[in-house]
Amino acid sequence: MPKLLPAISHLLAEAARWTLTAVFILGMAAWWWPGYRTWGSLMAGLLLVLTFWLIYKISTAEVTVAGSSLYVVLVGPVLVLTYHLVKTELAPETGYSQKISEGMVMSMILQLNVLAAGILLTQGLLPYVLKSLVALGACALSIVVGSVAAL
Repeated sequence: MPKLLPAISHLLAEAARWTLTAVFILGMAAWWWPGYRTWGSLMAGLLLVLTFWLIYKISTAEVTVAGSSLYVVLVGPVLVLTYHLVKTELAPETGYSQKISEGMVMSMILQLNVLAAGILLTQGLLPYVLKSLVALGACALSIVVGSVAAL
């Protein structure tokens, strides 16, 4: 029974890596125009990858996480956006424009969170995927297709 856990954790790591690659390929090929469905599907894909990755980390008892200096840089915009959100929430109700402002601030905070999760997962998983020439070719092709579709 103890030999089963390393095999399962290895499968979870592979599932996380290839799911991240699929999210990247689909994202570059199909999500070239921003919208709620685009952000929602990107978040769903990253949430699935994050779930696989966290279960893999827990099952292997690995406690290291890749870091990036971008996380420190993102603190500033998140603090400013949080201030604006709290300020508009505590202000007297001014109508529809306040609700639009709150929605835009929440949307930007959510997009920064998706960016941070994408960076974390890419640093943790993508170096292993880059060893595959097929995956690299598919990523390059998706970038070209997405760029042409955006025109």
